[in-house]
Amino acid sequence: MNNPQAKWLVVETRHGLTKKAADLLSRSGIQTYLPLTRYLYEVGEKMKSVKRPLFDSWIFVQISNESEKDEVLATHGVLTFLYWRDQHAVISEEEIQMIRRFTTDYTSVELEKSGVGSSNPKYPSRASILVEENGEINVATKFIKAVLPSLGYTLACETGEVNLGVLNTRNQPVTR
Repeated sequence: MNNPQAKWLVVETRHGLTKKAADLLSRSGIQTYLPLTRYLYEVGEKMKSVKRPLFDSWIFVQISNESEKDEVLATHGVLTFLYWRDQHAVISEEEIQMIRRFTTDYTSVELEKSGVGSSNPKYPSRASILVEENGEINVATKFIKAVLPSLGYTLACETGEVNLGVLNTRNQPVTR
């Protein structure tokens, strides 16, 4: 849908019917996005993975007119649109792309509640782990986070790579 007036809205679904509702909406011609994240778990000696919705009971739909809203609400499993200050919660294209990037590039993406606020998403930043040993602080960045202000959530995941830097607590460079 290349309609410049189309907006991404959030639809709340009945528990357990999120995937089915997203499929029904797609079949009816509504552009949908159901972010799935892959979770790894151990069964015996094997690692298994399962894809689950990132946002429990939420589907993103791109709507350009009122008749599409009615069609969405008439879909089996759909409860309502998500509202913010008595209006439909509109999600920016930047935030949708950020969610797509995280769920494509990383495994086991987690959600953390944050404040609903400014209109610009905060781009990914690496969270640091500080470990002090012998007057030195080792900084290991193994996690990455991105804030989604219109949703009030932060995406967080492990990158799988550890970048280690050393800071000297005495403000002197450390050589290794």
